[in-house]
Amino acid sequence: MTEPLYSDFNGPNAKSNSQALLRGLYEGETADPYLVSFLDHCRRPEGLEDQPLEVDLEDHVSFWRKMGEHKGSKPHGLHNGHFKAGVAFNLLACCDTIFRSIPFATGFVPAQWCHLLNFAIEKKPGKIRVDLMRTIQMMNSELQANNKRVGKSAMAYAEKHNLIPKGQHGSHKRHQAIDLALTKRLTWDLLHLQRRPAGWISNDAKSCFDRIVHWVAIISLMRFGIQWRTLRSMFDTLMKSKHRVRTGFGDSDRVFTPPTLIPFQGCGQGNGAGPPIWVAISSILLGMMISKGFGFDFLMSISLAPLLADCFCFVDDTDVCQAAPSPDQSGESIVPEVAKALKWWSNGVRLTGGAIRPDKSFWYLIDFKWNARQGVWKFRRKGDFKPSLLPTMSEIAVELDDLDGTPVHLRWLEPDESAKTLGILMSPCTNRKAQLVVMQGKAKAWADQIQPSFLHQYNVLPLLRTTIQKTLEYPMALTFFSQQEWDQLLSPVLRAALPKAGICRNFPCAMVYAPLHSKE
Repeated sequence: MTEPLYSDFNGPNAKSNSQALLRGLYEGETADPYLVSFLDHCRRPEGLEDQPLEVDLEDHVSFWRKMGEHKGSKPHGLHNGHFKAGVAFNLLACCDTIFRSIPFATGFVPAQWCHLLNFAIEKKPGKIRVDLMRTIQMMNSELQANNKRVGKSAMAYAEKHNLIPKGQHGSHKRHQAIDLALTKRLTWDLLHLQRRPAGWISNDAKSCFDRIVHWVAIISLMRFGIQWRTLRSMFDTLMKSKHRVRTGFGDSDRVFTPPTLIPFQGCGQGNGAGPPIWVAISSILLGMMISKGFGFDFLMSISLAPLLADCFCFVDDTDVCQAAPSPDQSGESIVPEVAKALKWWSNGVRLTGGAIRPDKSFWYLIDFKWNARQGVWKFRRKGDFKPSLLPTMSEIAVELDDLDGTPVHLRWLEPDESAKTLGILMSPCTNRKAQLVVMQGKAKAWADQIQPSFLHQYNVLPLLRTTIQKTLEYPMALTFFSQQEWDQLLSPVLRAALPKAGICRNFPCAMVYAPLHSKE
């Protein structure tokens, strides 16, 4: 957003400068080492070309048949139900297909697209303070359909040409959040096995979709094969749009627009292309981290192939790891490298328009000591680190810039102090009780809600399988519960559900859990 970058990529030469940057020929001058690295990693690999993007009749019909009619859209104009009905008539479907294809082919922005409706929803139940809520932008149904098509095409192109680093698990095919959580758990176990000191920083970007600078998003998606004119249609719509606000008293008649000539930035929460846009941007940031040598490198046990684990990302939730090259180093000695790794990541996020939220970020200093009495290696706690090896005790905490530029310290957690990441309570030193307590609370809350309710017998077991069982299945790969603990965990669920299904609550569990063909 500073000059000359803003003018170079938003002025009359924006297209030529963007294409030059993709080829590594952009000649802008800057003294910021983070910006130099970022621009260098915007380069697209040799031999890759743009992919033409258009909508044919088959794609249009397939998309709207799958789209739910209840999905929200901007109320001024046609909604999803109109387009779903339209695909049943060939002439209407052909017309809608053409209308969607014109912006892709020409960069044209239809006037009816340039209206956005903003409304706030609770991030957490009961938290209704404005600064604790999330603002969703409802868009025109056609615009949203095109945005989703852009995101889908960009991800398919990136996966085909291996443009997404292995550390980014978000929006991938065959990638799930629980897989990334398991990878983190296995990495901690490997550090424990090798007794290598490491710094582990878990951070969260503040409203990352709302803070993305438009030209950065355009460059990132062009790197993923999307053509310039297609992206101009998407982002010119966001720049030109008039905003209304939805409240409990209805939608506002008055509109608001940017107070200056500089348009609002961000792709908007609820944008169908939002997650792929952040994957495209974070791929550049991860490339920066890899080029600087940050991470944890080791040899595969069987193939002896070298492997580097640097960052663990699921969309905007990121964990940065910086490990010592050998177990001979102390935990105190790697703190400067850990701080350097965080500084590179936080400054990379800043370059895209974003910021790190200190209140939702924390870090671990992983190191080990020999317990001669028990004959085992144990994690070192805060009191085990020697302040005499550090200039001051406060400098052991990693610093980053707050949203207003003020340096702040991240929370430094003990190795067994669990924190919620990817929906699971995790820590380098396994804390079995923390996750067990959370799951027991969810099981009891479900049972308390089901107990007084009226349900038909034939609805109870499907309800059981699709609600609380899925909740308890998700963290199962990372738990270390015994058979007795699982029985106690499921006891309130079964005692509430089985009688409503017409089954004795004292029925043997071996029969309750048995496959259907065994019950016949």
